[in-house]
Parts: sequence; structure tokens; C-alpha cells
Amino acid sequence: MTALDVAPAMLQRLQAKAERQDLSITAVLGDAAQPPDGPFDVIIERDVVWTLTDPAAALRAWRRAAPHGRLVLLESLWGGAADPTEAVRARARKGVRALRRTPPDHHGEYSEQMRQALPLAGGTTPERLLELVDASGWEPSALHRLRDVEWALELAAPLPERLLGVTPRFAVLAGAWV
Repeated sequence: MTALDVAPAMLQRLQAKAERQDLSITAVLGDAAQPPDGPFDVIIERDVVWTLTDPAAALRAWRRAAPHGRLVLLESLWGGAADPTEAVRARARKGVRALRRTPPDHHGEYSEQMRQALPLAGGTTPERLLELVDASGWEPSALHRLRDVEWALELAAPLPERLLGVTPRFAVLAGAWV
């Protein structure tokens, strides 16, 4: 297994967890759009595509790294560009967390300058991701809603946030298994 990340701290955390579970993982520091040479059987990402300055180019590079492999994009529906209703719910969840003084559960906010360099920073629809995947040579592709993941996250959320629901989760699968 090879893990690629631009953040050294994330790779260090991964290596520590892998060692505790006696797993062998090759950690590579680098840009997601420039994966190490394959061939790989599967390319898996979670909430990465929106952070790329050229998502289409990255998807093509991933295809070259796994020419006969499969692709798994684990993504979420967020942002006003994807779904205005979900954007309102997300702001409400953020407000509830602020009132409860709950610390953020992920990285800090990206600067406005950085967000402007990311074409999907305002959110994207699952259909748009399917288009990008298909156009990058991963056909056929399929969309799967991850309702069990949503259910588990909702059960773990405190009551006020549970009433607002969780961000819809989905997977885009492409390659030989679709």
C-alpha cells in the first residue's frame, strides 16, 4: 500500500497508526496530481478532489498510475455551488457548534486566495464528479450514496446537530468493477 499526501504531519500520523497495527505502508510526500509510478490496483481518495487546482489533470494522472485499476472517490455534498439547501444546513451546524464551543473536527479554513485557485472549492455535484471521472478515462463510473456512513455519523452527533442532519456522503466508483 502506498499513501500520498502533501502534508508531512498526516503521513507521520499514518505511519504511527500503521506501525501500531503491524501494517506495511509506503508513505510518499507529494502532490496528489503527481502520483508515484504505478501500476496500482486501486486509487482511493477521501475529500481530495475539491482541493486540487486541476482536478481533471489529477484524475488523468491517477488513471496513468492505475491503467488497469479501479478508482474510489469518497466525497461529500457540500457548498452552495453543489446544493444551496445543504449549504444553509451546513452554516446552521457550524453555528450550533460555535454556540456549544465545539472545536473544529478538521483542518483550518483555507484562505480566500487559496480557495479562488481551486475550481471546486465552492462545492460540486456528484454528477459533475462523474463527468470529470469519465472524461479522464476511468469509464465506466457509478455513483453510490453512503447512507450507512451518514446514519453512523448522525447517531454520533449531539442532539442539536443531529436534528440538522449530516452532510450527504457518496462514492464514485470507476474502472473494472462498475
